[in-house]
Amino acid sequence: MVSRWHRIRVGSGPLARRAGDRATVEAENPWPRSSLRTRPRRWLAVATLLAVAGLWVLVLTTSVGANDRQLIALVFSALVVVAGAGVLRGLGRADARMRALIDSSLDLVTIVDADGDVIFQSPAIARMLSFRTEVQVGTPVAHLLDPDDAPLMVESFRRVRAGDGLVKPVECRWRHADGSARWLETVFNNLLDDPKVRGIVLNSRDVTERHKLGEQLRKRAFHDPLTGLANRARFEERLGQASGRADTAVLFIDLDNFKTVNDSLGHAAGDEFLTEMAHRLSRCMRTGDTVARMGGDEFAVLLVGLDANMRAPRIADRILRELSAPIEVHRRAITPSASIGIACGSSDQTAQEILRDADLALYEAKRSGKAQAKLYRPVMHTAALDQLELEADLRLALERDEFVLHYQPLFRLTDGELTGYEALMRWEHPTRGLLLPGTFIELAEQTGLIIPLTRWALRAACKQTAVWQQLSEVPLEVAVNLSLINLKDYEILDDVSAALAASAIASDELVLEITESTVIREHDMSREILHELKKLGVRLALDDFGTGYSSLSRLSQLPFDCLKIPRPFIERITHNDADFALTRGIVDLGHHLDLSIVAEGIETPRQLTSVRAIGCELAQGFHLATPAAANSTDPEEDRTRGHNLASGPTPPAQRPSSLKLVKGRAAS
Repeated sequence: MVSRWHRIRVGSGPLARRAGDRATVEAENPWPRSSLRTRPRRWLAVATLLAVAGLWVLVLTTSVGANDRQLIALVFSALVVVAGAGVLRGLGRADARMRALIDSSLDLVTIVDADGDVIFQSPAIARMLSFRTEVQVGTPVAHLLDPDDAPLMVESFRRVRAGDGLVKPVECRWRHADGSARWLETVFNNLLDDPKVRGIVLNSRDVTERHKLGEQLRKRAFHDPLTGLANRARFEERLGQASGRADTAVLFIDLDNFKTVNDSLGHAAGDEFLTEMAHRLSRCMRTGDTVARMGGDEFAVLLVGLDANMRAPRIADRILRELSAPIEVHRRAITPSASIGIACGSSDQTAQEILRDADLALYEAKRSGKAQAKLYRPVMHTAALDQLELEADLRLALERDEFVLHYQPLFRLTDGELTGYEALMRWEHPTRGLLLPGTFIELAEQTGLIIPLTRWALRAACKQTAVWQQLSEVPLEVAVNLSLINLKDYEILDDVSAALAASAIASDELVLEITESTVIREHDMSREILHELKKLGVRLALDDFGTGYSSLSRLSQLPFDCLKIPRPFIERITHNDADFALTRGIVDLGHHLDLSIVAEGIETPRQLTSVRAIGCELAQGFHLATPAAANSTDPEEDRTRGHNLASGPTPPAQRPSSLKLVKGRAAS
């Protein structure tokens, strides 16, 4: 076959590769034209039948008389007519059934000949792309696509036609009649050798909404949804690009006493307060500066192209003045203040070192009385020794039995039934009081102590669940959080097996939670361990989904059973239609992947109503029940509370008061 070049013309509009009335894209056509095109014809079957019948008539009539020959000829003629009509009716019925199936399909069916030209389009083309079925017949299939995606389709066709193994489905932008584009996922089937088709069949479904959801999640991955500022990931990316320069400075900003505003006026007021502070902070900065919300009430500023040691403190003072202006939130006058830590870059500093120094300076500013800025000095590094002390305490904490688990109930939203608990780790430090995981988990990961700590948590949680099941005779599941470090060590498989064996609870009653950020950073070993855990019969939950950006295709390849929507999404779900629609899109995505959906951080009746409306099956949060130590947890009371929630409104659960826990016991 002789290869040739084929010119594709794309009209004006958003799909044109270059501006102008016409755009031309050259693409090599891998389908050389055949010298002869053959198409199946119904009359071929009839003609064959007639020829065979005539031959038999000729054979039989050679040995009989003239009158008999006429009679035989008439009989066989009648048989041929009847048989031919039967064949046509059979073919007609088969074609009618096939046509009905294709016409009623929601997917677009396209048949392309060996030359790459469209020879058939199903009626779905009108609904999907607003073209008539006959308009694109005879057009090269690559002409129907966005020019940037045409090479992918051409290469896939080349492989399909050559029989080059299994060709994966491709996602390309197809031109819409209005000049826009729709994302279609296309599956190929080579039927060139089938005399009834003689073409390559494309089965395409519209995945545009899935792509839009992906774009929204990608945006959320690098921007703070509340303030619109860059988030920590974007800030660290920008800082990495600027590291090693002496004309850079980082300002770490923490809003003083924000917790008081949040607790006294509510989360809505807290959000309004944070948004206003973000606007004020942005007004202080130059165009090229990067302003980010790092989380909670912490912000950061990256300054580039200045005499850092001279200018950065002056800019920090200007920020303090701007942020300290009174603000009215929910009809209450508030006078804000902030503390700032300043670290100046140098040619031999990494991005993480600058962040560390700014954080140390911020700690010094808050320790010195707040509402001020402090420039990092090497002497501040001494304060880091406190972290070393904490590490030493952490190494002894397991031996001293200083860790406890608090259990937060999980309820089924359809009927309020208690389905189980999430085990949340706490550290009863002898001098620092009750410490939450954010205080010590990262340190445990850095030191490797997370391995024995997780082993203890698995055994304790499974053992306690077995006790509750024996008392209530009702199956309960328990969820335990895993770290990225756990997924890099095959020892976790033995730890899980041992915890199940020691407690005798069913394997599917243990749920292992892995955060999305862990999934993003997972490698081949982590993926293998996830699959091995799944083989043990446990269930896997993806925690904090949407706070980072994980590939949707990667998510579909991992053996998760459950997807947990984190508190930031739930907090915003009642604020506007866009956030509601985005969260519902995540729920729909989870259902499409056959995952159960858990809503975390339910704190108001409106949030509970909203998560029910978008199809979440399970929920947990302070509005439903607060976490408590095992000796303060009664499954029967939690079950009753859940049923009350299902039957009608109920006041939110009270947050726990300040208690000092000793060996798992609550003491005043």
